[in-house]
Amino acid sequence: RLESITASLGVFILVGTVAFALISNWDIMLSVDGQTWLAGLLLGPVGTLLGFLPAWGARLKSKQVKTVAIEVGEVNIGVAYAMMLLVWPEGAKRDAVFTGIISYTIFNQVLVWVITIYWARDNIASSYAAWRSKHGGRIQITRLKSNVRSRSTGSGHAEMKRSATTSDPEGGRPC
Repeated sequence: RLESITASLGVFILVGTVAFALISNWDIMLSVDGQTWLAGLLLGPVGTLLGFLPAWGARLKSKQVKTVAIEVGEVNIGVAYAMMLLVWPEGAKRDAVFTGIISYTIFNQVLVWVITIYWARDNIASSYAAWRSKHGGRIQITRLKSNVRSRSTGSGHAEMKRSATTSDPEGGRPC
């Protein structure tokens, strides 16, 4: 329950921040031409595809293909910001260029979320099914008990060992 509340709060804060940024910079957003917006929108998906295809063609493992695709799709926006700061002089053109980069950043994060959810859906479903079959739908509380035992080693140092135990919250019986 706490996890779903904090996840919802995170989405709310993210959407609110993006909405605030768009509203407070609306005049700059409207001054940017359509080609800049299109470049910002397409850069992430094209980069992801350009990372996915060679990794898939090289017959990497599925997780490696996904990692390469996301990394190439993300590119390195920090380097792009630094280059733009050095290249563009102060003024309206610089604002327009940075608006394009910011639009790319926003669209790219949305793309990464969509890709992650799409690729993770099978993992999430199978993990949930395994959990349901193992626990029969019951929620169990797991407590970590620290049993510390020390024994002397040849060098005179004490060796520490920890063990985790799971117990049933109603009866205290090990599960």
